Amino acid sequence: MIKVILDVPSKEAALFAMRYLQNHNLSHKELVSNLEYIGRYMDAENLTQPIEFIQKKFSDDLDGQYALFNTMQQGLRQRGVN
Repeated sequence: MIKVILDVPSKEAALFAMRYLQNHNLSHKELVSNLEYIGRYMDAENLTQPIEFIQKKFSDDLDGQYALFNTMQQGLRQRGVN
């Protein structure tokens, strides 16, 4: 189901993807595509959710956090936010 959600360009779908991410263990590839999608479509007031998720889940991996934050930033750039 999550693969289909990533084809839906909406903030509601991004929130669904975020909840899915919080409740399932995804492969690194799936995690990256979900975070890029979330960065692209999630509304600004909810962007703290993926940031807190990354900080908590990868608290002992600063390089991993940096890479995932960059992935989210790519999504933000795709929607025109720098």
